[in-house]
Amino acid sequence: MKRINILVAFFICWGILIIASSMLLAVKNRKELLDFSRKIAERKVTIYPVCAPIVDCYGTKIAWTEWQFYLQCSVRRKKDMEKFFKELGIVFEPVHIVEKKCMIQNIPAAKAANAVKLARKYRFRLRKKTVRCLQKLPLTAQNFIGSTFLYYGINGLEAQYNDRMQGIPGIYQIMRGPSGRIEKNSFKIMLPMRSGRELRLQASLLELQCGLFPMEVIK
Repeated sequence: MKRINILVAFFICWGILIIASSMLLAVKNRKELLDFSRKIAERKVTIYPVCAPIVDCYGTKIAWTEWQFYLQCSVRRKKDMEKFFKELGIVFEPVHIVEKKCMIQNIPAAKAANAVKLARKYRFRLRKKTVRCLQKLPLTAQNFIGSTFLYYGINGLEAQYNDRMQGIPGIYQIMRGPSGRIEKNSFKIMLPMRSGRELRLQASLLELQCGLFPMEVIK
């Protein structure tokens, strides 16, 4: 019995000692701890501008960037997802991703506002991504215009004039609170974002579709 009492007293004293030392550390090094927590909460966010369009000599868009909204959720919530798209007035035709055990379906930009409201109702999180669109052109014209991967042109005019159309990404500093939300007045601009400039061709859309186009561009 005495041994048990001794062990209990030992652990109680040990606990009091740990609590006292922690409180002393928190009071004594309060400023250092606050600075450390602030550094952990601070994040640098890089935001890329939308890639500028390529237009023909009349200003018609040949290649341009659009925001694409979509919903991705677990297969277990298939019924909720089906109800979501039914209320949204869209045919439920999801794409199944077997590896991730989830489903994905795009949402038209015209339905984006209603989709945001319904997402709160069903506790879904809408996602978005940028998509580079291109007019229907023959293969030779497509190769001339080129293609992009995320924000970077990888061939054709998209790659040749990538720096001009891509612009300069902005770097911003934010601070997240205990709940994970961005705290008010914590948004700081470290490097402002600059939009890219459009690229105007000397050819018209009809010439491109016919496969007749000059190699020059109007800078």
